Amino acid sequence: MFQYSLPHVGHNNPEPEYREVRESNPEQAALKRALSDYQILTSLHEKPCDDLRHVVARSCDCFFAAVCFLDADQVWIKSTLCPEIRQLSRQEAFANQVAVENGFISLSAAQFSEIELGNELSELKFFAGAPITVSGGLAVGALIVADRTQRDLSDVQVESLKAIARTLSALLESRKDSLELIKAHQIETEINKRLLHANQVITLAEMAGGIAHEINNPLAILQITLEGARQSLNQLSISDARLHKFILSMENSVHRITKITKSLCRYCRDTTSDPPTANKLLEIWEMTYPFCKDQLHEKSIMLKLGLSDLNLTLNCDAVQISQVILNLIKNSSDAIEHLNEKWIHLSAAEEGPWIHISVSNSGPKISDALCEQIFSPFFTTKALGKGSGLGLGICKRILEDHGGLLKLDMSAENTRFLIILPKVQPSQS
Repeated sequence: MFQYSLPHVGHNNPEPEYREVRESNPEQAALKRALSDYQILTSLHEKPCDDLRHVVARSCDCFFAAVCFLDADQVWIKSTLCPEIRQLSRQEAFANQVAVENGFISLSAAQFSEIELGNELSELKFFAGAPITVSGGLAVGALIVADRTQRDLSDVQVESLKAIARTLSALLESRKDSLELIKAHQIETEINKRLLHANQVITLAEMAGGIAHEINNPLAILQITLEGARQSLNQLSISDARLHKFILSMENSVHRITKITKSLCRYCRDTTSDPPTANKLLEIWEMTYPFCKDQLHEKSIMLKLGLSDLNLTLNCDAVQISQVILNLIKNSSDAIEHLNEKWIHLSAAEEGPWIHISVSNSGPKISDALCEQIFSPFFTTKALGKGSGLGLGICKRILEDHGGLLKLDMSAENTRFLIILPKVQPSQS
């Protein structure tokens, strides 16, 4: 594999730092993309490049040869025949001109008189170079030779220089192909991991659904028993407040467990083929809250509700919308758990034919660099082993299937996601 480690001329650091910059110039933007796609500046040094540099120096009978690559404002020197050479100002300018012209150039030192040479290069009188290009013909660097005497290359030497530059270009393309294969393998591995995890979740859901049904049976018996006990107390005219309080407490506990098991059963059932139904926002929230309540309490996170109208009605798959809200709340919980100020604000309001559901938290707004990636498949900023819920990409797709959308509000001071859903599904309007 063809790899690079390019020391920056004039600096002692052998590992260049590639700076991400937003380019308004289309040519510079294309160059930045190529440097990223081919990973030219950030990879390790390997022997093939040195071998070709030696070959071109000998075939052109030149004292000096170098492989150069250019980013937005610098020239990076792969290596040179003379390790003692450090200052390459003239070679920088010449390599840049070769790349800009995107063709073979042969010049004398007199044609670069406006550029001062370092002491090590004061004897160089001749320069020649050929561009190193990538697919589409974009020049990303140059293969250059130089000598102490004023001279010209023979036709054979010129063709040799061009051929070796083309070989470097071919090696770059081979490198890109290898990188794409590695990336494809990594994606395949990640997909297999997700599929395995999905199968585990499905198995767990089936088990949870079965357990919930088993719990519901004794709960129903307990509920009937408590109702019978209350009736017996009333018939016997027993007015002991403590007994009535104990029975009321048990009834409330049974009711709470019943709500949890019913929510669990709804979550476990496959609803993808069900038509959307009318669901009040309050009902969706009551289905969601039991699954995040304990996590919020353990992390001491305050939940603020700003639901102006709990009777807002959505025509939707209630389980899927609940899953989206739950995912946003859990993501918020993970993001702010180590902050001093910890709160999550859930609000909803009617906006014409739409219902806007906002989930915001006390964390800072998401950076521009991340906001372009957060909806991508498999993207996460969480530590290994955390975040087994829905990805934002899947949440976005669920809402789009409902005729709505998921937005990151970049105008807010804190992190804020906005769920926008139509009050009536398009197919029903």
